[in-house]
Amino acid sequence: MSDPRLDEHRLAEVRRLAAGLETASQDARDEALAGLGGGPGDPVVLGVVLGDYVHRIATGAQADAAALWPVVELLRAAGADEEVARQHAARLRGEEP
Repeated sequence: MSDPRLDEHRLAEVRRLAAGLETASQDARDEALAGLGGGPGDPVVLGVVLGDYVHRIATGAQADAAALWPVVELLRAAGADEEVARQHAARLRGEEP
């Protein structure tokens, strides 16, 4: 992740949120998103995690996409920065935005 907006604090938040979403049930996912600092969450952190999910949907199997889509919707509803997500997904594809 070479985004200059990602300082150590934000990187730690990305890792924490991504890990929580990976292992969580739907209720726990809702709780993980709601627990982002007690507010709507950092749009950049949410955007990076959203970019990971968008990339996984674009490059994975259709069955995986169906399972991942609810997380994408949760991240968007929580205020993920869509431009950060787009840029991060492009980096994951090897395209430097």
